[in-house]
Amino acid sequence: MVLSDRTIRRLIGEGRIGVDPFDAGLMQPSSLDVRVDRYFRV
Repeated sequence: MVLSDRTIRRLIGEGRIGVDPFDAGLMQPSSLDVRVDRYFRV
């Protein structure tokens, strides 16, 4: 599934996608870059 950055932002705002902490600087045109710590949940 490919989502636009606008759709990703909307879904995060609606709580349908969880990103914590959300850093708007990591948004790309149709993706969200993520950073992973030693501990993460999928």
